[in-house]
Amino acid sequence: MAQWPRHFMLVTLIVISEIQTAKAGLECMSCTNSASVRDCQQTTIKCGDDEECYLEKRTTSHLSLSYSAGCRKKAICNIMASLGSLRTGRSHHLGAVLGKRDLLNCAYCCSTEMDKNGPCNVHLCS
Repeated sequence: MAQWPRHFMLVTLIVISEIQTAKAGLECMSCTNSASVRDCQQTTIKCGDDEECYLEKRTTSHLSLSYSAGCRKKAICNIMASLGSLRTGRSHHLGAVLGKRDLLNCAYCCSTEMDKNGPCNVHLCS
């Protein structure tokens, strides 16, 4: 009978560990300066608890499009959202000049779980 409480505690610890593992971060597509969103869909990354998925679309100095995606701190996403949004949700459409030549066309964050269409950042700048 003394064995039962130890087994119960062990099972409880395993269950708690599994629940925490299941809650560990969003899965987002990930890329840096890719020519298309489709290229970004080839790789995914797990975000930390204090991160959300993001997608940025830039027009380069050569007038081509460039996409970057991955995980971004929630604090940065909150700042972006507070700057203004053209649609509901945690998003921000920008027309900001980066460096001397690149134009940031859009930058969006999202925090919903992956579904049948993929990570939440797949269609943010379309």
